[in-house]
Amino acid sequence: MACRRCEVTEGRRSRGERRNFVNPPELPKRPAAKRLKAKRVHRAAIIDALPAEHQAVAERALTGGLKAVRDAVKAQNDQLKKDGKPLIPADGVVTLAQDLLPKLRVAEWLDKAEAAKADLETLDLRDLRSVVVGSDDPMVVRDESTRVLAAELKAALKSKIESEQSQWLADIAAAIDVQ
Repeated sequence: MACRRCEVTEGRRSRGERRNFVNPPELPKRPAAKRLKAKRVHRAAIIDALPAEHQAVAERALTGGLKAVRDAVKAQNDQLKKDGKPLIPADGVVTLAQDLLPKLRVAEWLDKAEAAKADLETLDLRDLRSVVVGSDDPMVVRDESTRVLAAELKAALKSKIESEQSQWLADIAAAIDVQ
């Protein structure tokens, strides 16, 4: 019995001639970009320069901002109240954190920026973008030492975007040329 779609001859279907399959050429593989690993040189220098009682406030402000400092003071005051000890004045601690926070943010950004500058060639584009966007923080912009480094990183970001885009277009062209 013959099928409409194919001719059956002697119990086998006739498929026509098969083309020999040739594997497409390998597309260029780029090495995986490195993630940003900021050292804590500037941050540690500022925290170490503080008196011991201010260091805990500075570390808490770095990890969670002013809200974390307020919450920590409230929790500590609740514990002191249960123990019948005098309470800590929250306003003084929060004011101290407000005074320290700009310096700490600048130090944290400097750590990230120096790490980004050291690995510009292999750094992931999103990490470089995040450092450049962080340079627009008002606390970072006010500090004169950061302006030159921020300008260098912005120029590096622009050239990296252009090179990544040209590589991407080349990859697309190579993929289209594969037959």
